[in-house]
Amino acid sequence: MLFVFPHAEPQSFWMRNTFIPLDILFIGADRRVVGISEDATPLTDDARAVDAPARYVLEVHAGFARAHGITTGTPVRFTGLPEE
Repeated sequence: MLFVFPHAEPQSFWMRNTFIPLDILFIGADRRVVGISEDATPLTDDARAVDAPARYVLEVHAGFARAHGITTGTPVRFTGLPEE
């Protein structure tokens, strides 16, 4: 799931009603990964955040980031989302 925010700022997510573990990718306004919360534990209220402002947050299944070599600084391209 992709979350798009009006502007970049610190974002925080929890896993309260999520039944599967996820990787949460925080992406800056320049469309580069600014941080990753890997293998977030399901059904918890623990805050998942990084120390950088994010304009986009992408949730993918746990292990996706590692399996695809995604790290801080990796560029991201969105199809169907206009450049700003």
